[in-house]
Amino acid sequence: MVWSIPPTKGNPPEGRSFHQMQMLSESSMVISGGIRGGFDKEHRLYKGLHILNLKTMEWSKPRIGGSFPSPRYAHLLATSNEPNAPIILFGGLQYNHKPTGIDIFVVRQNLKEAEMNWYIVTVEDKEEEKKTQERVQRAENTIFEQKRKIGDLEASIKSFKESM
Repeated sequence: MVWSIPPTKGNPPEGRSFHQMQMLSESSMVISGGIRGGFDKEHRLYKGLHILNLKTMEWSKPRIGGSFPSPRYAHLLATSNEPNAPIILFGGLQYNHKPTGIDIFVVRQNLKEAEMNWYIVTVEDKEEEKKTQERVQRAENTIFEQKRKIGDLEASIKSFKESM
């Protein structure tokens, strides 16, 4: 196996980390959210979807209306390979690195881009909402700890390189 960077057409998404990528079908994938820059005040969060057609290797950014999710990173994105299956977005962290909340955003895949709309599925059960918030907080704490460890490793590597 050999890694390569295939040429693509269209406008690709900017480089980012802590984004989500899912296959939409055998011939397309979607990228959502993410963060660019450090975890200090000098960072940028992303929202929206970018789709790569794997047959033509062309990027597109569908126009989507509705109740749009806020920019976020370290979120969950899910879908299935079924035709017109919904794309589901949940959780993540926002600008202040705090959880975004427990709203579930859904957009239906549709070949007519103008017809794509986000809508929110809310949790009605207060006990389930509390449990979900606790699960999200535990997950966010784990993600934050992993990011801290990555930062420590990067600092160690930098220090080691400077000492050589």
